[in-house]
Amino acid sequence: MKLRQNGRFLASGIIEERLPDVEKAARENGFTFLDVKRKAGWCAVTMGKEG
Repeated sequence: MKLRQNGRFLASGIIEERLPDVEKAARENGFTFLDVKRKAGWCAVTMGKEG
């Protein structure tokens, strides 16, 4: 995925119990979690990518 420098990626519809798996995969691909919103067992995540 191409992302502009200092760009952000938003992923939503993530089941809360799967969030650790999503974070692990994100980190393995150079992304960092910047913000997580949780509601009724669901999550939305804002990520950034270095470089």
